[in-house]
Amino acid sequence: MLLLKASIRANSWQFAIIGVYFVGASIAAHVYGFSISFQIYDYAFFLFGSAIVVFSFSATALRFVIRNKPERPLYASARHIAESWNLRERALIGLPVTLILPAFFSVFTSVKYAIPTMRPFYADPMLIRWDRGLFGTDPWRLFDRLLHWPLGLLAINFVYNLWFIIMMSALFAAVFMTSRHALRRRYISTFLLTWIVLGNIVATAFSSVGPCFLSREYGLHTFRPLMDLLVQANKIVPIWALDAQGYLTQASDRAFIGAGLSAFPSLHVAVATLNCLFAFAIDNRLGYLGAIFLAIILIGSVVLGWHYAVDGLASLATVSLIWFLPNTAAIARIGSM
Repeated sequence: MLLLKASIRANSWQFAIIGVYFVGASIAAHVYGFSISFQIYDYAFFLFGSAIVVFSFSATALRFVIRNKPERPLYASARHIAESWNLRERALIGLPVTLILPAFFSVFTSVKYAIPTMRPFYADPMLIRWDRGLFGTDPWRLFDRLLHWPLGLLAINFVYNLWFIIMMSALFAAVFMTSRHALRRRYISTFLLTWIVLGNIVATAFSSVGPCFLSREYGLHTFRPLMDLLVQANKIVPIWALDAQGYLTQASDRAFIGAGLSAFPSLHVAVATLNCLFAFAIDNRLGYLGAIFLAIILIGSVVLGWHYAVDGLASLATVSLIWFLPNTAAIARIGSM
């Protein structure tokens, strides 16, 4: 009973945020005439979650067996995992949020896919002017040497693709965290607000597609030189961003995994910022790695043609603001009293 109360206390604010979001998304879908799906990510989330659990348990068991060399390694390592991981408490604390997350991401993608239905793309020329006002030129031109170095682009694209794995790993680590309840609540609350506020609300207000889709959506060839450089590099090494960009332009009458075009603000940079802050809250050394990863994601978002520089800068500033807001801190403290 005590653990059940602790589970409710630990997750009440997260479910309140998600509940309000679901209602708001349903109202928007009714008003603008698009469909909401709650099941887009069910299978993918189950597969990735299972992979994280198997990898974590296997790594823990292997380390235990190597150090202790028990006579019955399977039984001993299973018992060690159950005791050291405090599985009962972690399950009661983490599973309620974990089970609702596939529906949350599915609703998010449904709304993101409908952005041009709610507000046709218009903001790209304005974002280009902001970039040029800040940097004196299109920011991708500041990375000319990198864009003429195929192996460098390959490395940037590889790290950029790690974003999803790192995001999900950090999310699972936070959701099942039992030792630092306030940090857990702050992370999850900021994570949810980041996707809702930046990924849906602000993205709709500044409806935009980004450099790689500018020609397709506007008939403007402003970033043709950048895309030509990526195509040239792709003849030497794989530039997976080009395949991903092609995937997002496929025709469909409903949302699919990863669907929807949205440049401003950058969720890649937003989540990398959040994970950097989370890492610093755990350990400074981990935080420095998070800062390096954030810098690569910010650069990658520009040189791979996904975003304008202001997309990432806006995300960095906004997520930091949400993380340090007094209300977010107050939410984090609820339940620890």
